[in-house]
Amino acid sequence: MTKITISVCKVYRNTGRFRFHRKNTKKAWKHYYLEEDEPDEWKFNTEWVDSIKAQFLKLKKRHKRMCICLNCGRIFYAYIKNEREEVNCPICPDDEDE
Repeated sequence: MTKITISVCKVYRNTGRFRFHRKNTKKAWKHYYLEEDEPDEWKFNTEWVDSIKAQFLKLKKRHKRMCICLNCGRIFYAYIKNEREEVNCPICPDDEDE
């Protein structure tokens, strides 16, 4: 199962279902990620992590970006690490020789 890290942030523990946190609660790191449940099906999950693992996961964070294929002109979304990363079109065949 692959995990795509969306966000790692500090949140209050024991906040309950209210907007503001309860008194005398401490902050902890929470990992928000997408997990591949079945092929082409993603499930949103969260987990509590320690501070060392949180710093490591921040480096692996990915961003959802809209991409346009130059060959077929279709628009698709991809999770990329930075803006310089090249993404292959999922619709076009990979072995096009032009």
